[in-house]
Amino acid sequence: MQGKLLQIMTSSPETVTSDESVEDALRKMRQQKCRHLPILDDETLVGIVSDRELRGYVLPTDALEADWDMIRARLQEPISHISQSNPLTLGPDDEIDDAIELMLEQDIGAIPVVEPAEGYLMGMVSYVDILRHALR
Repeated sequence: MQGKLLQIMTSSPETVTSDESVEDALRKMRQQKCRHLPILDDETLVGIVSDRELRGYVLPTDALEADWDMIRARLQEPISHISQSNPLTLGPDDEIDDAIELMLEQDIGAIPVVEPAEGYLMGMVSYVDILRHALR
């Protein structure tokens, strides 16, 4: 697929800091209708978390019945307890095909786009962004 990530990425995505709670992250995802949140500390990308990871952490599939005390406790824990640190990233001038390959190889749904020289977060590219671009 032709094009650069800069053309299709979501600029200025919603973010969380590593000390925000799991509940805060879930709330932001629901409000922003997004499935992935980059985690920033002092404007530096330190991780990423997905709704799938959050749901699996709060409501483990091996639980036969809900343990509400456990659920409440996990909702209050900092997002750093479950986030993916050192996330895979791409740059704004990387090709859309590079993102597609990386997503398929790593079984991920979104990739942070960082400025190559300074490393700050510029945006996110998700499979939804790629599908929207394909329909144009």
